[in-house]
Amino acid sequence: MAKEVGDGPSASPGNPLKALAVATAVDLVLLPPIFVLWVFWPVYYLAFVPYVGGRLGGRYVDRGTAVRVGVVAALIGVTVLVAIFLSFLALIPGDAFDPFEPIGLSIVVGSYLVSILFGAIGGRHGASLRDGG
Repeated sequence: MAKEVGDGPSASPGNPLKALAVATAVDLVLLPPIFVLWVFWPVYYLAFVPYVGGRLGGRYVDRGTAVRVGVVAALIGVTVLVAIFLSFLALIPGDAFDPFEPIGLSIVVGSYLVSILFGAIGGRHGASLRDGG
């Protein structure tokens, strides 16, 4: 029997709130190791963590929604990370670092872009695991 359009696991949209909760929880649970990974934390938290969060969250929804789930979870995770680091930088006396200078803004924007990219890729891969391919 031929497979009809709309058959299979990708026919139902799934539960996007559960997917977002899983992806965001993974991103936030994997946040504390950045304080001991002094050299490798950018690769760890800006690439690996959003990918894993998107991949695990993407297993609960279809492909289009999985990409959005990965992106939103990555945005939440990086916003928490940026807030933590800006609060640490605020404790430094003097004008050691201004996050609104071009270099500071480019670091923040670059962090968001890398994290969004890997979150979307992870969400897409998680949805393809759900679809069986």
